[in-house]
Amino acid sequence: MERSNANTELQDATWTRSLAFWLLTIVAVALYASVALSPRLLNFLDLRSNYIANQMRLISLEHEVHYLQRVIQAFEREPEFTEELARIEFDIRSPDEDLIPVDPSLTLDAVYATESAGGLYSGEAPWYRDVVEMYATNVHLRAFSLGLATLLILIAFGFTHGNGPRIFAAGKKYVSQSSRNLARRYQTNA
Repeated sequence: MERSNANTELQDATWTRSLAFWLLTIVAVALYASVALSPRLLNFLDLRSNYIANQMRLISLEHEVHYLQRVIQAFEREPEFTEELARIEFDIRSPDEDLIPVDPSLTLDAVYATESAGGLYSGEAPWYRDVVEMYATNVHLRAFSLGLATLLILIAFGFTHGNGPRIFAAGKKYVSQSSRNLARRYQTNA
């Protein structure tokens, strides 16, 4: 019975260490990826925004061309339209004509304006663009993120591994012995 409890506790400890290792590694990879990929992602977002704005401008110009082609056809086929447009443009009225004030949105120019401006791209950037720009341009944040990622990897491989604490202790002992030996080598006796 004691042996099965010991195995269960060992399996629980192994599972917990494994989960901690992978969580630390995934967070470290995400930090590194945010630093490494943020300049490229920022360039992509800017290019995409420009592309969409250019496409919307192209669609607007196509609508304008279509509208002007209809106006040209109306000039060619309908003399009444030409006469009416000339009267409006040059403000020519017959003496018996009454002038009724009309809201500016109901004039001929308003029809063209609503047709050409309909459904234009609002130009809004994605919600995460500010964070990406911060990671792409802030040198201190980038350095901090890389340092934190390094620390998380060291913790993941050093303390969640079964032999990790012993490996760190041996490494610390080796570094301290090596530094003492180097210090003794270059010391001068006075």
